[in-house]
Amino acid sequence: DLLQELGENPLPAVVVVYPSVTDLEAAEKLRGDLAKMGEVDLAQLDAQWVQRLYAILDLGRRLVVALSIGLALAVLLVIINTIRLAIESRRD
Repeated sequence: DLLQELGENPLPAVVVVYPSVTDLEAAEKLRGDLAKMGEVDLAQLDAQWVQRLYAILDLGRRLVVALSIGLALAVLLVIINTIRLAIESRRD
């Protein structure tokens, strides 16, 4: 059997940490603290992925604000037009 011939697991132990912090600097500090531990061979942070995620979230927030402003202006124009039409119909 192949597993018996190997004797021990040739793959290193891996622990994946999901930090509760949302700040990139705090996540980088956590990575640095973990890297300083003697038991840790490699501490890795996917900073590019996190930065890309933050950029997408920021773009989403800006789109929501722009759509909200656009809808508010549309509602305002409809209300103004309705009032104008009501005033003109009473004149006639």
